[in-house]
Amino acid sequence: MTAISYVSDLSDIYMFESTSGVGAYGGGGAGLTAGTDFAIEGTNCVMKQIKAAEKGFLYDAVTNFTIGADDHFYIWVRGATPGVCDTRDNRGIVVCIGDDTSNFVKFHVNGKDTLPRGGTLPYAIRYVNTTLTNYRTLVGSPSTTPSQIGGGLKGLASVKTDNIGVDAARIGTGYDITGGTGVDDPGEFQGIADDDDSTSEGVFRKPIQSGIFILQGKLRFGGTSNECEFTDTGAFVAAADTFHSLSDFNEILVEHADTIIDLTVCTFRGLGTNSPGRFEMITSAATVDMVGCSFIDWGDIILGTGASLLSCSFVNTDTITANGADLTGSKVEGYEVAADTSPLIWDVATDPDGLLDDMSFTKGTLATHAIEFGTSSPTAITLNGIDFSGYHANNGNNDSTFHIKRTSGTVTITIVGGSGNLSYKTAGATVVIIDNPATLELHVTDIGTGANISGARAYVTADSVGPLPYQDSVTISRTGATASVAHTAHGLSNSDKVFIEGANQDEYNGVQTISNVSTNAYDYTVSGSPTTPATGTIKSTAVIIDGTTNASGLISDSRSYSSDQEIAGRVRHSSSSPFYKTSPIVGTIDSGTGLEIAVQMVRDE
Repeated sequence: MTAISYVSDLSDIYMFESTSGVGAYGGGGAGLTAGTDFAIEGTNCVMKQIKAAEKGFLYDAVTNFTIGADDHFYIWVRGATPGVCDTRDNRGIVVCIGDDTSNFVKFHVNGKDTLPRGGTLPYAIRYVNTTLTNYRTLVGSPSTTPSQIGGGLKGLASVKTDNIGVDAARIGTGYDITGGTGVDDPGEFQGIADDDDSTSEGVFRKPIQSGIFILQGKLRFGGTSNECEFTDTGAFVAAADTFHSLSDFNEILVEHADTIIDLTVCTFRGLGTNSPGRFEMITSAATVDMVGCSFIDWGDIILGTGASLLSCSFVNTDTITANGADLTGSKVEGYEVAADTSPLIWDVATDPDGLLDDMSFTKGTLATHAIEFGTSSPTAITLNGIDFSGYHANNGNNDSTFHIKRTSGTVTITIVGGSGNLSYKTAGATVVIIDNPATLELHVTDIGTGANISGARAYVTADSVGPLPYQDSVTISRTGATASVAHTAHGLSNSDKVFIEGANQDEYNGVQTISNVSTNAYDYTVSGSPTTPATGTIKSTAVIIDGTTNASGLISDSRSYSSDQEIAGRVRHSSSSPFYKTSPIVGTIDSGTGLEIAVQMVRDE
């Protein structure tokens, strides 16, 4: 039980309460004053009047700033005459960081074309000492280790009073949120904003409209040794357009296995493209529950096994790395990162069955996939009720529905319900898509006791011409231990089984597991060195079930059928006591609903 704590890691550089240590550039140093007119933090700020010129000032900290790996400079700058300010590209308002008033970098932050009228803004800057057209301008030769910070303005006309103010320069990354556990109230976004407002730091600002917050930095929920509980409903968090920042500057991080984040109908929106906002569960097992939340124009989203994002929306976001998260009922649309990539990556061994149910994916303008299944994803995948819109109908394209990153083996994707094209691009693995399968299930019991019979041997084949081959004529050739079967339009898949009969060379006959499947051929392994090509009147029939029942007396097979399929077979149990008489099986698999058969066996001892 720990009370909620909001702690900023920003450290003060200079609060601009006086002009001490402040020097001007562009001339007019005597015009510097400290007053209350534009003050944001404390009592005063440093001000200057700039008439139809470009001028400003910097505070000299004497010693060089220590800039950590994620640190940014935060500073408040106000241009009080936006109508006569130049444009942002032309250095209307700049943040200045460097060595002295002759060697510094002007970071273009606003102008009459972008400046909110009457607004005073905190700017976050990642220092670099190189030029960038329309965004950074060098004065002299600033070094990589600055010691001065301030601001400036380029005015286009004469003004009557001070029209630029600079206040509260700091350096850091953002907020650490811990506690709120047990009987203590959990944290909320308003609490972070209230704390930020009390010190005017500018990491998480309260705007004029209630419930809307501006993120400019990092929010860290929990830590390596401290958990956090945080709950909110209806909040709107916008990642500021920080084009002088690192790309991962605006960020929400979740850490510690006991951290709990519970959000309902909250919105996260990126306002810029350089750092549009990231969400990352550093600790996969932390609990993140979101219901009806939206991510719009947002950056990367990295989830974990403890995440449950139900009926959420991801609109024009970067990549969602699921890591086993539950995304049931969520929608993904407008993904525009790069061609031949995917908005959702599933790269864990867990079958997404029950975790991606009832989602929808709508392709944007780029040729992209819907889901990427990585090299760690399972080889048997089930997807329920997912709608795919706009993806290519053919395999092997940059906008085929699925992107399979495995380079070998067979990946079987079973689709239940849903709609849209079911195509794939593969890095080398064989891909089998089973669309809305029908299941044949046998339930084997003792007719006298009703007990389930485990270990019963079941064998079922096609029993008429249908969607599966039945006594189709084939030819067989052999190379080494590989028998190659020419079988026109067989409709089978890798790892399916067939019953081969009628070959004069008995090594070719029997139940065979097929591989290297193509439209009109497949292979299987043969023993010995039988004559090639095989002779005789050779037939191939699909084997649907060939195995033993489990502890519940069950054995089943699921696959797609284009029409109903008649079957025949048998169940026997004669290898160990109790022994049973062989029970025949006949029936028809409905292509839509499948077939369940109760097999009752009579003891034979």
